[in-house]
Amino acid sequence: MPDLYETLGVARTATPAELRAAYRRQAKTHHPDAPGGSEAKFGALKLALDVLSNPDQRRRYDATGEIAPPGPDNSQSHALQEIAAALDAVIGALLQQNRSPNQHDLAALVRGQLSQKIANAEQAVATIEKRVAILTDLVPRFRAKRGRPNPVQAVLRGQIGQFTLAIDNTRRQMALVEAALKLIDGLRFDAVAAAYSGWGYGTASTGTATGGGGFFRIG
Repeated sequence: MPDLYETLGVARTATPAELRAAYRRQAKTHHPDAPGGSEAKFGALKLALDVLSNPDQRRRYDATGEIAPPGPDNSQSHALQEIAAALDAVIGALLQQNRSPNQHDLAALVRGQLSQKIANAEQAVATIEKRVAILTDLVPRFRAKRGRPNPVQAVLRGQIGQFTLAIDNTRRQMALVEAALKLIDGLRFDAVAAAYSGWGYGTASTGTATGGGGFFRIG
């Protein structure tokens, strides 16, 4: 079995960003539609990227040299978990406000909860990307004496790798939340007419809910 790192032409310490860059660079040459391209070589590149971009599969490959078989697609299951968590947050917030959940548009509130989670994740990614850009600019500015190791560059590259991995993980989480939104696209909730029922006064309404230290607004 060919070495996956050699297939991509990267070091075994390559960061996720370096893996993607190497893949894009070689894919231009080996894509079946390119002159002299090869289906087999392109497939090998895709396999190398898929395995090395997955933290669990990469650890297994580094330790054993074996490529783990692809697992089942649990994306819909994870999307349902996101919906369940959003619904739980919405209902919990309403109960804390002494409001009856059935008097509010729970479908809209859940969508608002999920949308806010995506917005928060996008902001987090943008912040980390700025940090990565700063660190990347700093790397070549630390110069060691000729023939001497450069520990600061090694530290910075390690930090860049960690931040890049965090970006990848956040984007994967965003994809799950986006999938959850698609699952409930067009979903309606029939709220009951406003009435005092021991839960508090109010009208059937929509609002915005956010988790993770955010806010919840009904109105």
